[in-house]
Amino acid sequence: MFPRIEIPGIASVATWDVLACLALLVAYADLVSRARASGVHEHRAAELFLASMVLSVAGGWAGGMLWGARDSVTVTSGLSFLGALVFGAPLVAAVLWLRGGDVLRLLELGTGSLALALAVMRLGCWANGCCGGRPTELAWAVPQPPPVPGTWVAGHPVQLIEAVLMFALWRGLDALHGRRPAPFVVAATALVALGGTRFGLEWLRADWRPGGPLPGLSWAQHVCLALASAGALAWGASVRAPRPGPEPS
Repeated sequence: MFPRIEIPGIASVATWDVLACLALLVAYADLVSRARASGVHEHRAAELFLASMVLSVAGGWAGGMLWGARDSVTVTSGLSFLGALVFGAPLVAAVLWLRGGDVLRLLELGTGSLALALAVMRLGCWANGCCGGRPTELAWAVPQPPPVPGTWVAGHPVQLIEAVLMFALWRGLDALHGRRPAPFVVAATALVALGGTRFGLEWLRADWRPGGPLPGLSWAQHVCLALASAGALAWGASVRAPRPGPEPS
């Protein structure tokens, strides 16, 4: 763990803050690059980025209040990723629709950048020592902050696992986007991958606790199941929808 970056005699900066800023920068650069390659004006990419930043914080706060009421850090920080996705994404789509333009195309452009930002932020979570895994004796165990201050335990490196999977998703979505699939297929694939990844990793997290209507699942897993199911349904509807034929010459 590297919770702080120390610059002797100059400053001491939280590593998570540095990586969070880096995540935003690389996500914006990736989004602008993707927009240029797709023939979308840069100011539309900037609108998408700014709307996503503001509304995801509001959505994250709402998600933290609903699903993490016993976790004061989640509630006060407003950085619950699932809340940002569930509550923030529809608001972002609404803003883009009011501003005019092809909403689905813009959202598809942003899915890969979202995966890249999440990958970098999960590295920040590992450096900060938050969002850690349950204790384990497996070879991949890494030191995790303990429930009792002053002691350390070896736990599942869920932050690092998710970071690697999100990097892979970022590259996979980029390759899929380059093949120009049916509308919304890229975003639907991202929903399935994001939901499925977090659903599985939830079992390994130290803060896992059951809740919700389905026994043996946490609230986060309920949300992930809904996201993955919605993505699968949207993917099926997209690939079955008739593609427009060539215009008559």
